[in-house]
Amino acid sequence: MKKILLSAAFAVPFLINAQTTLVSEDFDSYSAGDLLTDVGAANGWREWGSPNGAATAGYSAQVTDLSATSGSLAGRSVSDADAGIDTDAIWSWTDLTTGKYSITMNLYVPAGSAGGYIGVGDSDMDNTGGQSNALYIMGDTLLLMSDDAAYFGQAPLTADTWTAVEMVIDLDAATAELFVDGMSYGVGNATYIADGIALGGLDLWGMAVDVTQQGVYNPGDYYYDDLAVADITGVGIDEISPMVIGVAPNPSNGEFSIDFNDYAFDNASLTITNMMGAVVYNEKLSAVSNSSKNFNLDLNAGVYVLKVADNTNEFSSRIVIK
Repeated sequence: MKKILLSAAFAVPFLINAQTTLVSEDFDSYSAGDLLTDVGAANGWREWGSPNGAATAGYSAQVTDLSATSGSLAGRSVSDADAGIDTDAIWSWTDLTTGKYSITMNLYVPAGSAGGYIGVGDSDMDNTGGQSNALYIMGDTLLLMSDDAAYFGQAPLTADTWTAVEMVIDLDAATAELFVDGMSYGVGNATYIADGIALGGLDLWGMAVDVTQQGVYNPGDYYYDDLAVADITGVGIDEISPMVIGVAPNPSNGEFSIDFNDYAFDNASLTITNMMGAVVYNEKLSAVSNSSKNFNLDLNAGVYVLKVADNTNEFSSRIVIK
């Protein structure tokens, strides 16, 4: 599992403490058609209800090259009774019991798909039943977040489009928050966390759960890429520097501007990293007060961290590419 240091991204004019990525998965070390139970066990992949071992035909998540954000490969969960496929994959890590964490992924739902289900729980959730929260992909247009007792986050989806999804889980406060394309769509309780359920895995099921009709499940299909879990405990804002920089529009299609307002600097570095910690763009900058710089970057859809730093100051902002 990869361990990467990232800069967190929050509002200006503040400096940001670092966040640490604990585990990540970009699927690019595998091959199209691989079963994740077979090739990804060392990175926490298995099937629901099974210990690590050989994959069960039609049950393991697959690696696909049909669409991806970074690289050419992604994960896929799909249910198709006629083809004998019912993907129910577990991606797990060491259980976390205190602190605040960010779970990020890029999500793609094909047009016409009934959706899918993503459960959040402990590393042994398929045996303990311990799930604190869940994402319900309702068709190809709606994402709902629930603590199993109530729905508190509802976000739109666009079919055939990669969407940046983030869940912020606060184990100490027993809350969860849903972000889609950088925008918050609600904060709610994490009931089972309050009851002692740890944070240790995702359940990526290809079956779409119809929340309007109890016990109704529909075959679904969705892709996911650039999964990451980051420790953001203590990440916050320190009023060290009145460095006010604006990024607009945000989200964007890769064409945006940085407004440096009243800040001037020489020989600063500008870097843009994806949520896996990889630098996707960098350059040296010099700026005078009230100047601005335009960008037109060819970046994959997703969430990125933009950082401008010189010898005395640092600015970070989360940017979303659609």
